[in-house]
Amino acid sequence: MFYAIIVKILIIKEDFGIIKSDIMGGELMSVSDELYSKLNTLPWQALFEYSTRKGIKEEDIKNKDKSQIIRELDNRQLIVNAEIDKLIEEYIYGDRVTFSLWRFDENLSDSDIEVIKKLEGKEIRCENSEFRKVTIQKIDQFEDRLVLIYVYSKIYHYINEQGKSAQVWEQHKGCSWIGLDKSYVAYIVKHEKMTKIFADSLTYEIHKSLTAVKPPYSALARIFNDSVMSKIVLQGADGEKTAISRSQGLTEQQKEEMDRIKKDRFNMSGSYITPIYDKTTATVRYNIKKGNIGILKHLSSNELFAWTEGAINIIFEEIDNLKGKNAKDIFDELGFKLKWSLLSKVEEEKMNWILTQIISAIGTEENIMVPEDKKDILNKSSLFIKLPRPYCEKCESYEVPLCKECRAEIHYDSNFCECGAPIYAVCQEGHDLNINSYWYIPTSSCIKMINDNLSKVFPNMDSKYAFCFMEDMLIISSYEEVIGGEIFFDDIEEFKLENFTDSDELNDFAADMKEKCGTTCSFDKIEKCLNDKQQICLPKLFYGIIPGFIPQPHKGGEYGDVSGTINANGKTYEMKGIIKANSSKSKNKKNIRLLSTSKQGEEIIRQFVEQGINDHRCEIIMVVAPQYIDNSFKGTLRLLAKISNKKVVFVELKQICKLLKKGEIK
Repeated sequence: MFYAIIVKILIIKEDFGIIKSDIMGGELMSVSDELYSKLNTLPWQALFEYSTRKGIKEEDIKNKDKSQIIRELDNRQLIVNAEIDKLIEEYIYGDRVTFSLWRFDENLSDSDIEVIKKLEGKEIRCENSEFRKVTIQKIDQFEDRLVLIYVYSKIYHYINEQGKSAQVWEQHKGCSWIGLDKSYVAYIVKHEKMTKIFADSLTYEIHKSLTAVKPPYSALARIFNDSVMSKIVLQGADGEKTAISRSQGLTEQQKEEMDRIKKDRFNMSGSYITPIYDKTTATVRYNIKKGNIGILKHLSSNELFAWTEGAINIIFEEIDNLKGKNAKDIFDELGFKLKWSLLSKVEEEKMNWILTQIISAIGTEENIMVPEDKKDILNKSSLFIKLPRPYCEKCESYEVPLCKECRAEIHYDSNFCECGAPIYAVCQEGHDLNINSYWYIPTSSCIKMINDNLSKVFPNMDSKYAFCFMEDMLIISSYEEVIGGEIFFDDIEEFKLENFTDSDELNDFAADMKEKCGTTCSFDKIEKCLNDKQQICLPKLFYGIIPGFIPQPHKGGEYGDVSGTINANGKTYEMKGIIKANSSKSKNKKNIRLLSTSKQGEEIIRQFVEQGINDHRCEIIMVVAPQYIDNSFKGTLRLLAKISNKKVVFVELKQICKLLKKGEIK
């Protein structure tokens, strides 16, 4: 179905006008307070160009501020009120312009357009006490759009000269576009809260619901093609973020740092220095969460409309480009059958949609709005791990929610924190959060099913990818290599061993090792175990090798099955380890690979996310199992580590044999 698109453009003005109160050069300016205030709302460039058009030489005013230019115009009696009013109208949109996209649940009809046209001269409904008298003054029809001019009043609270609280209602002006050929609406307002008022009003008038649409990464790449990046905010699945910025544009060193970090994180927001119109440049920013593109410069309506219309056209084109061929059609054409193990027909259709988006994004990065009828697949625990990730408006990023009382991380939906206090979430900066949004991380079985299907059509695919769902967005990030999130066993100083000789006997012994010596474990038994070389278990391997590590009873609340500080490649890391016994009951268990679909594999995934990824203290997650781990399973864990900015190290059968020798246990 082709959807009508709504575009809202938000304008935020930082001041309310400047009242003339100064004396320039000892001479009181004769221009009226009202006119002076009007002129001061204009940007310097507009005043400069108006003055030159009126005959003032550039060299007389090019180094002067706005007050001096106004005085020069007034002294020469060059100010024409009608011209100033027209100029103010041209620059009415302010110095902070932001637009975002919306769409109706169905196309706008001719009758819908007629209903909108009949709003001319009418006051529309407004249920926000900060605003009143929202009136559509005029509606003009052009070849490609309707243009709606409107006024509204906003309350302004202040302290008067008597020191008492007072208020005044200020009138503001804006405009809206409603596309006739591309079916979009552009709301142009000075205050962000007015956006909802207009959206609710339009929904009320034409009885069609609205959904936010966010510009794809591919659209942003085209919009900022000739631009200089000045800021980027990169965020990982664990909530960590890195901001790289420089007002004049990123340096080559900063770009290298960005490229290095970007492989582990998702691009969430940033800004560019970009050409706007003719010789005009401005800082333009984007926000993936909000779907906003903002222009931080006071522009004329011609400049604003020309650039914005171009950006909107690009966004529409890229949204259309995303509507590629369905994955099922591709597979059918090539004679392959899509396989989704243990899923219903309805669930299969939703996974087909996800696979379609991944295929379209191979070799790029992309963000795609998730249709309503696809969202419930995210609640299937075998496919996705649900993590609370509320968005902090003040930090402008997704945050790991912390308990307001004890600052412990909040992992699950609950009414009370582990400290006993009612759940009140804050971010790391202490800003209040509502836990109303979640990220969904694909499980190993989900990734395996996708990769198994991909390999049928793209057997030699070099590009690697990571994906997760951030609220209602599917974020896909591709990169050329998947290594880098892994630290190798032999690179860890504490594990290094010279002159190691392997043997079948040693491998058999290692493959039979358990997570604990007996059926139960206590501190007393551990004390005896440590002094008895005949008692051997997997945690005991690391006693005496990792400084300060002492095994403890497994009760679910300890800091990992094994933990401590390790050194690798000249750096020190805080490590947490997950230990699992061999998953096979076969006599030849040393040759059986650990799969993500096994009971042990599923438990490793759960602990990897809950104990490793969600713990800010943990830098390396060590996976320990006395068998060889399936390559696909390793790939999944590497991927999870990378998108959460962690490292992973695998301690398999051979490595356990080395630790047995190093600890002189066997």
